[in-house]
This record gives sequence, structure tokens and C-alpha cells, in this order.
Amino acid sequence: MKKKKIYKVIIIGLGKAGYLYSLKNNKFISHAEAINLSKNFKLIAGVDSDFNKLKKFKKSYKVNTYKSLNIMVKKEKFDLIVISVTTSNQFKVLKKILELTRNKIILCEKPCTENLSQIKKISNLLETKNSKCFVNFQRLYLDSSKKIKKILSKRNNIKINVTYSSGILNSASHYISLFLNFFGNNYIVNKLKFKKKLSKDFVANFTIKYPKKIINFKYKNNYKKVHGAFEAKSKFFHLKYMSGGHKIYIKNYKSKNFKKIKPDIILSQSKVYEELYKEVNSKKSNLSSLNNAIQTMKIIEQIK
Repeated sequence: MKKKKIYKVIIIGLGKAGYLYSLKNNKFISHAEAINLSKNFKLIAGVDSDFNKLKKFKKSYKVNTYKSLNIMVKKEKFDLIVISVTTSNQFKVLKKILELTRNKIILCEKPCTENLSQIKKISNLLETKNSKCFVNFQRLYLDSSKKIKKILSKRNNIKINVTYSSGILNSASHYISLFLNFFGNNYIVNKLKFKKKLSKDFVANFTIKYPKKIINFKYKNNYKKVHGAFEAKSKFFHLKYMSGGHKIYIKNYKSKNFKKIKPDIILSQSKVYEELYKEVNSKKSNLSSLNNAIQTMKIIEQIK
């Protein structure tokens, strides 16, 4: 019997999503912990410029650590690269990895780059290096999101109000990608008056209009709900997606009480690696492709 292959993984960037969520007992699982819990992947090394993070990471997972991407590529044999650096560094790291390697699968944290020009350059590089890049809009893979999509897709005349903080690239992009997955590309974007630059991001109030569906995005400074929230209403139902998906409720207008939809956001990173395993075994997966990230970035560019 052929021995099952375990795929070797490198994480570049040991910040919150890459590693630190696991230390803080957060409401999310980090990439490192999701890989550690998987039977199909093996974490073999981490890369970061911060010596203290490298020291903690090595102690947590007993793997090799590197400050230099070039040295890591020379010394390690790996199948999958996870890029979990800040948005402002994503393009630089992606470009460097593609210059140093070929025939690799890359999982990059959202939104993948800072703008449309950068993401198109990465798309061209991927073709020349016979590599694939997927973007971690992890809410797309969840059972709760599939249930919500089914509910919203059945009805018209729906009004959705999204509240977000932390910037459009960092936070609102999650919901832009989610609604693109729900409703497709037949939309019009309307910018509203409010817009503000942050140090490495920007915020704005804007509207995405679909035929018989409207989505209003509103920025709230210091908004305490984790990674935002939204409410969807029609004359048939009222849905509440709260605390970034940690609390989800729905009721129809014949009912006085909300019913709970089982939240599964805490499992989101584990679901990502289930989908990745399908992909590396040439099976159909639900991973968010680079094209999905391009469509999300097109909306962000219109808001700019």
C-alpha cells in the first residue's frame, strides 16, 4: 500500500494570523496551530524578521527558524508556503518567493497586495513559475457562510448593513469577498462622502448595489465587534451576523424570536487546510483563487 504523503509547510510572517493567535487563546486559530492539528500537513519552518517571535515559535513547534528568506529556500525542501505578513509587505514577499522558487502552492493572507497593479504582476509571475496562489478569505469555506448564502440568494429586495473597523484592506475586504461569492459581479459601487487615510490602509463609507439587493458599508472607529458585523433584512427575514461570525442569528417575520445559526469561524483556519489538501491532491476545492482576490481589489480600487 502506497504511503500517504504529508505535505511540508513553511510560514512566512509570525504575527497574529501566522502564529500569535495561538499564544493568546484567541477566538481564532493561527496558521501554525491549524497545520499542527492537521494530519495532512507538517510544519517544518518559520520565517520572520523579529528574533523574539522566532525564539518563541521554535520553542512552541520545535522547527527551524530563519530571518532570511533566501537562506530558508536554500536549506529547506517544502511543498506549501504560507504568507502571513502585513498587507504592505505582501507584494514584496510574494514577488521574492516567486523569484526564488517554482512549482509551489502558495497561501497568502488577504487581501494579497495593496492594489490592483501589484496583484496583476503576481498573476503574471505565477504563470511563468508554474505556481498557484490562493488567498485566505477564510469565511468563504465555512458551513455557516454557505447557509447564509442559500438564505440571501433565494430572496430579493434585501438591504444589508455592514459595520467594520481597522481599514478596508484589513477588515472590509472580508465582507466584500463574501458578498461577491454570494451575489457575483453584476454590481455598481457608490462612494459616499466620508473617506479617511490610515497609516497603512484607508476607510470609507460606500455602497455596493446589486439588482434588488443593496449593501451599505459603514466604518466605525474603535468598533469593538471582532472584524465587523452585518445585518440583512427583507420583508421575509432578519439575519444578524455579529462579532465577525462568532454569533449568528436569524428569524422570519412570523416569529418573535431569533434562532441561532451554529457559528464556526473559530474553525476557519482548519477548514482552509482541508481545502488545501484537496487542492494538492488534484481534487476540486473551494479555495479562494487569485482571481477572487482580483475581483475584491477591483471594488477596493473603485472606493479609492
